[in-house]
Amino acid sequence: VLALAPYSYTVTFDSQNADTAASPASITVTEPATTVSSLPSAPEKSGFTFGGWFTKANGEGTAFTTSTVVNSNITVYAKWTATAPVDTSAQDVALLKSTLAISFADGDSATSVTKNITLPSGSNGVNVSWSSTNTSVVSTAGVVTRPAFADGNASVTLTATLTKGTASDTKAFSVTVLAVAPYSYTVTFDSQ
Repeated sequence: VLALAPYSYTVTFDSQNADTAASPASITVTEPATTVSSLPSAPEKSGFTFGGWFTKANGEGTAFTTSTVVNSNITVYAKWTATAPVDTSAQDVALLKSTLAISFADGDSATSVTKNITLPSGSNGVNVSWSSTNTSVVSTAGVVTRPAFADGNASVTLTATLTKGTASDTKAFSVTVLAVAPYSYTVTFDSQ
C-alpha cells in the first residue's frame, strides 16, 4: 500500500487593488505544517486602513490568521476600511493668523496712515472678514478717509475674523490715520 503523497497547499493573498500589495503574494503550506507560519507584510492603500485577511472579498467570510488551518488551495482577501478625512480647519486658521498682515501704501505705516490699506481676504480655504471701530475713517474694505485737521488724528482698530469650517479666530491691528494737514492759501492783489 503506497503512502499518501505529501500535501502542498498555496494560500494566495489578494490585496484588493492596493497601492502597495502584500509581500509575498502567496505562501505555500507543506506537510507536516497545517498553518502559515507568518502573514505577508500588510498592503497599503491611500485613504483606507487595512483590516486583515478574509476568506471572501470586502471583509466577508471568516478571518484568516496564522491559526487558520489550511487544507486546500485558498485565496484570502484584504479588508479595507475608508479613513475619515482629517479636519485641518483649526490648524489652517492658526497658521494664517500667525502670518496675517495688513499692507500699507508707500511711505505709510501703522502709526502714520494717509492712504488706503490693503486687507487680505484669506487663503488655503480660510476666509477673512474685517471690521473697523471707525468705518468713517477706515472702511471694512480698507478705504481711508482722513479726518479734518480740527478733529486730529484718528486711532482705528481693524479686526480680522478668520474662519474655516467650524474653526474661527480673530486678530486685531491698530492704526493711526493722520488728519489732513491745515491748509494755507495766498491771495495775491495785483494793483494793475
